[in-house]
Amino acid sequence: MNAEAPRTEGRVQGEAKTGEYVSYSDMANHPKTVLVAGTHTNRWGTEYLLANEHGAISTSDLRQHGWEFVPAPEWKLDLVGIPMKDGNTYPVPASIAEKFRGLDDQRNVVIAAWENADGTEYLIPLTRCCLATGKGMEYGVGCRNCYQEVDPYYGGTAEVEAPRA
Repeated sequence: MNAEAPRTEGRVQGEAKTGEYVSYSDMANHPKTVLVAGTHTNRWGTEYLLANEHGAISTSDLRQHGWEFVPAPEWKLDLVGIPMKDGNTYPVPASIAEKFRGLDDQRNVVIAAWENADGTEYLIPLTRCCLATGKGMEYGVGCRNCYQEVDPYYGGTAEVEAPRA
């Protein structure tokens, strides 16, 4: 464990608090540092909402291999808690809070890109890696921020499954 970590004695893996930074790795991800942005309660219990340096949120029960408290990294996030219709609060970067409309059926962030001529909103999903829009590229669709290849879904429209309150 990192000696500089803001850890309280007696706490065990999986007991992080909102505002703390943790590092973990799992079979799908290399070690990464994330901000504990909040919790999400579902029928299986409590999951932590973890924000990367771009504000993209993933969920975890923090029982992954290599989990530890770490010092705050150089990047800082300005997150806003948005009340959801299911009673939970979902953290999003302040820069997109006004456009945030909810989450799709895969828990991707959905924003209103613009208003159509008929007054309806054009809704798009944001990439999981950077909370950016998808972009057509030579090889398919990529994240507009990091240029990683992403599912073509991120280059199209979205429907909100879990709306904000």
